Amino acid sequence: MNGVPFREAHHVVGALVRDAERLGVSMRELPSDLLQAANPLLTTEAAMAALDPRKSVECRQLFGGPAKARVTEAIESARQRWAGIEST
Repeated sequence: MNGVPFREAHHVVGALVRDAERLGVSMRELPSDLLQAANPLLTTEAAMAALDPRKSVECRQLFGGPAKARVTEAIESARQRWAGIEST
């Protein structure tokens, strides 16, 4: 959830997981009023984006994060370091 600290977002998601279990539905099937009650920033669109594994991973652009660009950078860096080790 954009603009929400991780700790708070984690708490919100935990509550939503409990709601989904209680209702016997998947997270994607939670009613929009429950999403909004959990956090006003959590629109149905935002929830669907957060529950999309690819979109969720791509949001983690920080150094060492799982976004494709960061993983590609880490692989290239490792290849360069490995090349340096092999040539010594």
